[in-house]
Amino acid sequence: MKRPRELYLIILLQVIFVVYDLFNPFLLGRYIYYTEWDFLMAYLLAFLDFILIIGFLRGSRWAWFFGIVYSGINIINYVFSYISNPILLYLILFIMRLIVILWLRGESVRRYFQIIP
Repeated sequence: MKRPRELYLIILLQVIFVVYDLFNPFLLGRYIYYTEWDFLMAYLLAFLDFILIIGFLRGSRWAWFFGIVYSGINIINYVFSYISNPILLYLILFIMRLIVILWLRGESVRRYFQIIP
């Protein structure tokens, strides 16, 4: 089955998230206060986003479900981050994750992942 156009846009957003996760400790100038656990967590998030890219390319059902759940968890994280430190970056990431969820809920993407017949 041919991949829908929205899936390529989701993958593009996931690549942006991987790059953000890799450079997150250095973006806001607070990396001096980061511990090794903070770096490990940032790189773990990048790894999970990369796993999602592979799952999206293969058309796996688990990737569809995990993509929605993982994006939802990240949305909650971005909301709390924005509340504690109102930076436009968190709002942009929030909107991008919301777009991923909405595109994953689209009919053509659900047909590609064989969620609906």
